[in-house]
Amino acid sequence: MEERMSAFQVDTASKLPIVHQVARALRLQISRGRLRVGDYLPSVREMGNELGINFNTVAKAYRLLERQGLVEIRHGLGARIVAEQIQEGGNKQNLLGELETVICNLTLTGASQEEVVDFFAEAIGLHYGEGGKTES
Repeated sequence: MEERMSAFQVDTASKLPIVHQVARALRLQISRGRLRVGDYLPSVREMGNELGINFNTVAKAYRLLERQGLVEIRHGLGARIVAEQIQEGGNKQNLLGELETVICNLTLTGASQEEVVDFFAEAIGLHYGEGGKTES
């Protein structure tokens, strides 16, 4: 498990909040098969220490994954992968709504259409391993 977790790091200079960076990195590892159903995630303290972030931030990321149906958190046992696909809100129409929200938020920060396109191109590159900090 330690080898899998060290495959990513947080970027404190990123506009993406750290909690979302952690959740995104874990979703990527699930989608790429590096984390599988039944695998346990490190404790929030272990993950926080490894990434150099507050354990409460890790706990929030784990809860976000739990709300998406990917992780089950059991007090005293930890967080375990229970699905390889987002269960709640995972249909394409809901995801389209989430993308529209992201585009709206980027626009509200002053991003131009070209910058929004670049943002998504970078995110796609990160997901498919064409750059970024999620690969070791």
